[in-house]
Amino acid sequence: MRRLLYSAYWVDGADIGSPEVLRRRIAGPILRGRSPSWPLRDSGYAVAVSRGPITVGAWRRIRVWREEWASLGTGTVPTLVVEGGSTSSGEAALRRLEKEILRAGAEADPDLPDPARYPALPVRPSKGWVSEVGGTWSQVWKTGP
Repeated sequence: MRRLLYSAYWVDGADIGSPEVLRRRIAGPILRGRSPSWPLRDSGYAVAVSRGPITVGAWRRIRVWREEWASLGTGTVPTLVVEGGSTSSGEAALRRLEKEILRAGAEADPDLPDPARYPALPVRPSKGWVSEVGGTWSQVWKTGP
């Protein structure tokens, strides 16, 4: 999910604050996930139509993130926070991150599986579950395994 959002915003320039833009990009991973939240589980929506969080857990995470961001004292994105408390922002943060990646011996641009692709389901959902949830899952029963 993080790679999808990162790519959508930083590579494609998509408005990831838009509920419809998000739904088109991440509904698949959300519907395949294990969220106990019915808006996520049933519709694949990650945000409310008002652009706000759709779950209480998400609202709390956003509040904590905003508090932590404000405590850094920088409004520049991206910001890199290094263990020990030092921070760098903007282009300096990206250059520092590249150096840290190379210093760690990690590949700077590793081949990663396409995050938009997913393996086939290992089992078909039960008819009872499909009758409650419906949506795209009902197609599994209509078309067979």
